[in-house]
Amino acid sequence: MLIENTIVIELKTVEAFTDVHFAQILTYLKLGNYPLGLLINFDSKILKNNIKRFINTL
Repeated sequence: MLIENTIVIELKTVEAFTDVHFAQILTYLKLGNYPLGLLINFDSKILKNNIKRFINTL
């Protein structure tokens, strides 16, 4: 999902994030030259514990 052409949001429902999930969102950020990304996992009791923020540093 792309918000305002600046924030990439990747939604998941997995038990835990893996390196593949991190690599995937970093690839989206670099290819689109977007500054910020959020990786959100909905498979948790407390959602705020499963939100990871990524910043594209060029």
